[in-house]
Amino acid sequence: MSGRRITSLAVLGLLAAVAAWWWLTGAKAPSGSSARVIESGPAQPATVMMEPIPEPARPELIEPTLRSRKAEDGPQDSADEQPGIESFSGWYVDERGEPLPGHILVLSQVGDAMPNPRLEASTVTEENGRFEFRDLQAGSRLIEALGRGEGDLPVLVTDRASPTGTRVALAAGEGRLYLTVPQQGLCDVNLVGPRHASFWVDGRFDREIVSDKTASETPLTRWGVEAVLQRPAEPVEVGDRIERRRSRRRGADLPGLVLRLMSPEYRRIDTRAFVAGADDPEDTQLVISCQGYAEAIRNVSGRTENVGTIQLARVASLSIEVCEAGFMNPVRSGSVEVKETGGGRPDRQTRHELDRMYGGNTVSHDCDRRTGHFELRVCAPGYRPWEGAGDLAIAAEPQHVLVELLPAD
Repeated sequence: MSGRRITSLAVLGLLAAVAAWWWLTGAKAPSGSSARVIESGPAQPATVMMEPIPEPARPELIEPTLRSRKAEDGPQDSADEQPGIESFSGWYVDERGEPLPGHILVLSQVGDAMPNPRLEASTVTEENGRFEFRDLQAGSRLIEALGRGEGDLPVLVTDRASPTGTRVALAAGEGRLYLTVPQQGLCDVNLVGPRHASFWVDGRFDREIVSDKTASETPLTRWGVEAVLQRPAEPVEVGDRIERRRSRRRGADLPGLVLRLMSPEYRRIDTRAFVAGADDPEDTQLVISCQGYAEAIRNVSGRTENVGTIQLARVASLSIEVCEAGFMNPVRSGSVEVKETGGGRPDRQTRHELDRMYGGNTVSHDCDRRTGHFELRVCAPGYRPWEGAGDLAIAAEPQHVLVELLPAD
């Protein structure tokens, strides 16, 4: 065989080997394998496909609706639905026991697995204060109450542009309560919110200044001044007024299960302004009482109004401290009678009760006159009666009277 023929056969064998390699590594690559196919032609820019980053899951928000299951709704076919309880129902009333219609009650789910309350349902109370939530599951809940419209509870808020530093605004929030709904539900409960009123009055007061010390005295707190509305034909004495305030805190005696909302502290007394509410439409006599000042009385119209500025005149006052003689142990049970005479005013006699919880062994007494004379009689169980007297005068601080009781024989 000639050398040229041998060379031709070698070239053909090499071409056959290259063709076989191309066929095995390219055209016959298994489907789904990672083999690359190299094609001829100009290079193309690479296209990068990116998966969208999923957004964090948002908490589910349930619209605040009241769902009542009716017979005509038909059977509930959802396999995921758990049996609901009958209802959470009752009446929304204030501390006086009066119904609060048109108020919004919002119910939210709470629990260890929920960082925030999850809105579940809401309803509006009826004319008699009636409310009802249905198809609930047993568990922990948060119930919140909101007033009608923008709110129906007048309060004082800070306003630097006002002469008194405050103005009257309406508060919508009426309180909240955490509770547990049992499997059998809660029916016909009395849900008690804050005290409302038949009508409200607001105004300001100016205190008489009798010395440099009274001009710079400590600003009044909400316990230092009181604005109340009462019936003109049934005036309430100072001591009885305190008891009336306590009874309002306790609320009306209501039958059945009573749930009381934790209500915010409403600011209604300031150093120069006040808001007062009437329990009844007949409470048309406004009384402003402030320690060290004469009571100011003004008749109002019986509807919500601003009564303007009320002047408070300084009077004599007493601070009566009752202790056991020798040991100076406080005596917190008994009575203190004060008789005031002179000063161009009719005689007046007032009785105070020593209260272990409210006031302890000290009685604060504001006279109705600037000058005159006072007589005291103190009686306490287990001690001899004590009597004393003195003169009345206006001073920057109440006149201190120390009563030392001797044990009874």
